[in-house]
Amino acid sequence: MKSQNWSFEKAEAFYHEMKNTLNKDPFTRLSEQTALLVNNKKCVFDVHCHIFDRKTLKIAYILLRMTIGKIFENENQDFRYWNKDIVNIYNSLNQIDDEVNWDELEKELEKLETKLSKSETKESLRGKGLKDAIRVLKKDSMEEIFDFYHDNFSLKQIDQYYDSPFVTSILMMDLETGWKYKAKKTYPEQVDELNSLARKKPILPFLAIDPRRAEITGEQNLYTIFKRAFTEKNAAFFGIKCYPSLGYFPSDKRLEPIFALCEEFNIPVTTHCGGESVSTFEKTIDFFGENGYETINLEGDRRKRARYLNDPTHWIPVLEKFPNLKLNLAHFGTDTFWENHINTNADERILKLIELLNDESKKVFTDFSYNLIETDTHSKLKEVLNNNPKITDKIMYGTDFWVVLPHGDLLNDIKLYLSVFQKYSEKMVSKNTWAFLFG
Repeated sequence: MKSQNWSFEKAEAFYHEMKNTLNKDPFTRLSEQTALLVNNKKCVFDVHCHIFDRKTLKIAYILLRMTIGKIFENENQDFRYWNKDIVNIYNSLNQIDDEVNWDELEKELEKLETKLSKSETKESLRGKGLKDAIRVLKKDSMEEIFDFYHDNFSLKQIDQYYDSPFVTSILMMDLETGWKYKAKKTYPEQVDELNSLARKKPILPFLAIDPRRAEITGEQNLYTIFKRAFTEKNAAFFGIKCYPSLGYFPSDKRLEPIFALCEEFNIPVTTHCGGESVSTFEKTIDFFGENGYETINLEGDRRKRARYLNDPTHWIPVLEKFPNLKLNLAHFGTDTFWENHINTNADERILKLIELLNDESKKVFTDFSYNLIETDTHSKLKEVLNNNPKITDKIMYGTDFWVVLPHGDLLNDIKLYLSVFQKYSEKMVSKNTWAFLFG
């Protein structure tokens, strides 16, 4: 998106305006209710949670997160959506997003659940309960989604945390920019909704940013939305969320004034650093670097492009420029890299993350969200933590997009995860997350 709408001068003006407005004390960004909770030493956190509703997402996103391949190889005609592989979902992004599709998908999942009712294979178990997930996602407000999450899958449903104060970091996604489509709720409207919700519920909203928005004028502009989230009347945002695999590099110059503000004003940043199911379907990126605009070609298929853009090494230039930036490299990789690390003990992605987390000169953290349901990875993570004691102060608890996690009983998976990591669980759910958010 090469235009004249962005300039160093505009970025500099934005930075100085915010510098004279923001407060370095993160507690000033909290509602009175949430401040009381986080000041309680028993407070526990979910540092990585989404509460998307149907007006903020495309059905395609849900399908990409839910897809488990062709369960019934010889009965494809029975399932319009469920047998679509990831490539086909991407190829039909613009054809599967109307209101009728939500009803059709719900009916299809009911039919799928009936067929799976007598099957106990690993693949079939992943399909059970997804009918209920769609019914949740069909809700019209993020508040309804949050309440359902809080009452069914949050740490408040775990016996040892039932009486604990509980606060959730709510992470946005900017699919409007990444996938170039118009959501039923505009991005500014989503920001307004979370600003309002943060004054009623114990949540910490994280604003999704994308450098391409710096080229847009009006209320959809990147810096204008930042002001809306952090400094204008009723602003209640707490952190920043990045999703590079949607088509950008974190070292893009258009993001620098935001990272400078985050470093100076104690605003935590969480970045997607894991799964490859959601990514850009563009094969080039317009990047603004040291030498101005350049077009960078992305090689390989959609999954390879996502893997490349999610690489944590892209954050090293950012961390070198902003050494006090608090950064959560979310997901600690993903199950694919952990499975390779289990087999080889030398996965490059996992080793790089371990190196960054061990570096005491950097304020780098991670969470194991989504991966917490992948029980095969637990023993290897435990080994990594035992062999790297510094990392035990850097890993946090998160659920990710809890409503479509591909298992039938997420609550039991959470209980198992906390039990396996009992030695470190209190740090994960409390001390480490407090340090990332407020330290």
